[in-house]
Amino acid sequence: MNIRDIEARLGIPRASVRYYEKEGLLHPRRGSNNYRDYSQEDLETLQKIRLLRELDMPIETIRAVQAGEVPLSGALERQAALLESESSRLDHARAVCRAMAEDRVTYAELEPARYEGAALPGKAPSPGEAPIPARRPPVDGAEWAFDPWQRYWARTFDTALAGAAVWAALTLGFRVSVAGMPRGVLQAVSLAMDWVLILLLEPLLLCTWGTTPGKWLLGLELRNKQGRKLSFLQGLRRTWGVLFTGYGLYIPVFSWYCLYKGYKECREDRPMSYDYEAENLYYSKVPQWGLRAAVSVALALLLIPARTACSVQSLLPPNRGEVTPAEFAENVSEVSRILGRSLWVDEAGFRLSRSKRTAANIIDIGAGENNWQERRYGERYEYSPAYTLELDGDGFVTGAVMEQEDSTPGEDAAWVSLPIEDARIIAMAFRGTQLGAREMTRGPVMEALERDPAEWTDQPVEEEDFTLTLTLELEGYTSGAGYLIPEKRAKECRYRFSMVLRKNGGG
Repeated sequence: MNIRDIEARLGIPRASVRYYEKEGLLHPRRGSNNYRDYSQEDLETLQKIRLLRELDMPIETIRAVQAGEVPLSGALERQAALLESESSRLDHARAVCRAMAEDRVTYAELEPARYEGAALPGKAPSPGEAPIPARRPPVDGAEWAFDPWQRYWARTFDTALAGAAVWAALTLGFRVSVAGMPRGVLQAVSLAMDWVLILLLEPLLLCTWGTTPGKWLLGLELRNKQGRKLSFLQGLRRTWGVLFTGYGLYIPVFSWYCLYKGYKECREDRPMSYDYEAENLYYSKVPQWGLRAAVSVALALLLIPARTACSVQSLLPPNRGEVTPAEFAENVSEVSRILGRSLWVDEAGFRLSRSKRTAANIIDIGAGENNWQERRYGERYEYSPAYTLELDGDGFVTGAVMEQEDSTPGEDAAWVSLPIEDARIIAMAFRGTQLGAREMTRGPVMEALERDPAEWTDQPVEEEDFTLTLTLELEGYTSGAGYLIPEKRAKECRYRFSMVLRKNGGG
C-alpha cells in the first residue's frame, strides 16, 4: 500500500503519517523505487496510534508503550487521571466564568483576587492560598507531587546526606572536637552547616540535573513554567523558601506550624507558596513510591553508623608508626582536644596552661611551691610531668609510664582523684600509632582502664602490640569510682598509682 491507500482507508492525513514515521512510531519498508510500501502491520499500527491520539495521549508516551518501557495499562491509567484533572480544571473555569458573568463585572472593576484559585464560584480564596495549577506537568505520564509523605521522605534523605557530609568534614577534615561540645550546641551547629551545604548544592543540582538525590530516589523532579530545569537563582530562591516557609527556620513551635501548614496544603492538592509564586512545576514520575521511600529510610539509617565511624576515625592521632617524644606529645594533646579534655603537654610530658590571659607567671617550678596564680598561655604549671617515656636507641618511644603517689597524715587527708582519664588519653595516643581507629578505642588495654581501680591487679594485660601494667597501692584509703576516700581514724593515708604501657618488642 502507498500513502494514498492509507489516507483512503484510515482517513489519516498524509502529514500525520509522515509525522508518526519521523517520531519513530512507524517503520514502513522501501520498495525498489525507494517509495514507501505500507504493510498490513503498518496499517494496524496506525489504527492503534490513531486511537491513542484520540485519547490525547502524547507521542512520547505512545513511543514508550511501543518500546515496552511503559505498560499500556499504566499509561492509560495515568492518561485517565490527567484527563480527569483537565476536566476538573475546565469545570472550574466554566464555573468561574459564570460567576464573573453573574456579577456583571467590568474590566475596570475586575478584582482578580476574588476569583483566582476560588474553590467555588464567587468565593474568594483564603489569604495566602495558592490556586490549583491549571497546566499539566511537562513530562508525559507524570503527576503533580501533592503527596506530603513522598516529599517528606525525599527531603529527609537529602538532609541526612548533607548531615553525613558535614559530619565527615567536621570530624575528618577539620578534626573538630565534637565529643567535647555540648549536645545542644553540636546539634545547632551541625544543622546550620547542613543547610548551608543544602543551599549551596541543591540549586546547583536543580539547574543541572533537575532533581536531587532524595527527589530522584522518590521519583520527583522540578521544572520552571517553561518546562525547563530551574536556573541556579530560581533553585536558590526555592530552597530558601523550603527552609523559611516549609521548616520555619527550625524555630521551636513555629516550625511545627509550618510543617502542618505544608502538610495541609499538599492534602488539598495545592502547591507550596515557594513553588506557586515562582511557577515551579513539582511533579512525580512514579505512581507507586512506597518501596522507594523504604529504600531512602534504609539508606538514611545506614548513614548513622557511617557518622559514628567518622567520629571514631577522627580520634586517630596525627603521628603514626615510630614516634619521637615531640610527636607523642602532639598525639596526646590532639586526642585530648578531640575528646574535649584538657591534657595539653610539651615534649617532656609537662602540662601546659591554656589560659590566654597575659598576667605574669610568678610560679617558680624549681621552688616546689604551687600558688595557683594566673599563668601565661602555653607555659608549664606542674612540677612533675604527667608521664615519662621509654625510648629505644634511635630515640623513638617504646613505652609510656604514669606515676602518682602521696602520703598525708590522716587528719589532713582529703579525697583524691586518680588520673584515670589522662591514662586513657595517653593509652589511646600511644596505641593509635600502631592500631586502626576502632581498635585503638577497644581491646583488653582499654577494657582494663575502664574497670574500677579496686579491681586492678599487678598482672600484665597482654595484647598483640602492647602490654599494660596497672598498680594501685593504698594505705588509709578506700577506692571507689576513680576516687580515693580517706578512712576514718587512719593515722596516715598513702597511695601509689602506676600505669606502664609498653610496645611489645620495643625493648
